[in-house]
Amino acid sequence: MFTYIEKFFPDLIERVRRLPPAVKVLVAVLLAASPIVASLGPAILAVIGSLLGQQYGLSGSAIILGAVTLLMVVPVAQIIAAMLRPRSTLVNFCRDWTRFSDHFFLLYLRIEVYLLRDKNSAIDSKEWREIEPMLPEYWRLRGRLLKLLFLVDEARLMIQRVPAWEELRRKNPDLAENDFRTPFSFLLHVGNPIAAVNLDGQTVWAALHIAQEYLEILSYKHRSVHRALLQAGKPATGNVEQARLNHDEASV
Repeated sequence: MFTYIEKFFPDLIERVRRLPPAVKVLVAVLLAASPIVASLGPAILAVIGSLLGQQYGLSGSAIILGAVTLLMVVPVAQIIAAMLRPRSTLVNFCRDWTRFSDHFFLLYLRIEVYLLRDKNSAIDSKEWREIEPMLPEYWRLRGRLLKLLFLVDEARLMIQRVPAWEELRRKNPDLAENDFRTPFSFLLHVGNPIAAVNLDGQTVWAALHIAQEYLEILSYKHRSVHRALLQAGKPATGNVEQARLNHDEASV
C-alpha cells in the first residue's frame, strides 16, 4: 500500500521523510489518536453547542479591537511567510544537491570504469549492470533540482567569486557561451551522464568539486543551509571510495 502512495504522491512522501524525528512521532500519535477523537465527536459537539448557546456580553470597543488585530495579523503572517519561502527554497536546493552530488560522484566513477573496461559498450557487462539502476534516480534528482534552481534564482548561489569556476570557464568557452553562471546549472544541464563523461569527463569532474566549494560558501552565510548540510551528511562516501578504487584498478 505504501508503494502505491509513494508512486502517486512522491513529493508528499519526500517531505514526510525530511521531517524531524520528533515531528514524525507527533504525526504518528495524531494519526493513531484520530479514531478515538472521531468516536468522541458527538460528545465534543454537544459541549461546543452548549458553549455557543450561552450568551456573552462584548463591548463594541472589544469587537473593533479584535477585528483590527485580525486585520494586522494576517498581512504580517503573509509577509513573514513570503520572507521565509525563498530561504526554504534555498535550503531545499542545497540539501537536495548533496544527495545529487553523492549520487553523481558514484555514477561518474562507475561510468569511467565501464568506459575503460568495456570498449565495445557491452550492455550485459557487470559494469553496465551497476550503472543502469542508478540512472532513474539520477534523472529524478536532476529534475527536482532543475525546478528548485529556477525558483531559487541562480544569482542567489553566487555569494562571492570562485576562482576555480572562473578558470574552468576560461578553459571551456562552451560554459560561458551557454551562460552557465555556476557549476550547478552546468551539471544539471547534463541529461546523458554517460555521454558527458565520455566526451568531457574532466570538466564534469571538476565542476562537481567546484560545486562543493559553492555549498561551503553558502553554508558560511546561511546558518539554515549549514544545518541542512549537516543533517544531509555524506551517505555515499563509502561507495564513492570503493568505486574510485575500482576506477584506479581499471586504469592500470
